[in-house]
Amino acid sequence: YSQEKMYTFTPLDIKPELTEASFKKLIAPLVAREKEVIVFETIHKRADDSLYPVEVHLQLVMQGDMPQFLAIINDITERKGAEQELIAEETALKEMNVMMTGRELKMIELKKEVEELKAKLQEATNRLVA
Repeated sequence: YSQEKMYTFTPLDIKPELTEASFKKLIAPLVAREKEVIVFETIHKRADDSLYPVEVHLQLVMQGDMPQFLAIINDITERKGAEQELIAEETALKEMNVMMTGRELKMIELKKEVEELKAKLQEATNRLVA
């Protein structure tokens, strides 16, 4: 966005996920001076209407006698991508664990069956010899 265009914006113009009510609720602790800074994640909209994830650090500061919001915005696209990769890896590991656990249980069952068959074979052999 051009600097001139940015002067006409409210935070809601670039934060499509937020409504006026949800934004007021979000900043209420700053306005009430209950917190000095709030940190939250949201989505921002670029001039070309594409969206990207951001982390916002928002403060209410005094500019002379006028309270003003100061925001530091970090693009967290790469971090979100890495988080998604970790989630995918964790899911794959969980699935593998379930599969391996199932395999181990099947092996225990098969070993038990083999032992039962060995016992029956031994009984049959003993009867034939006797």
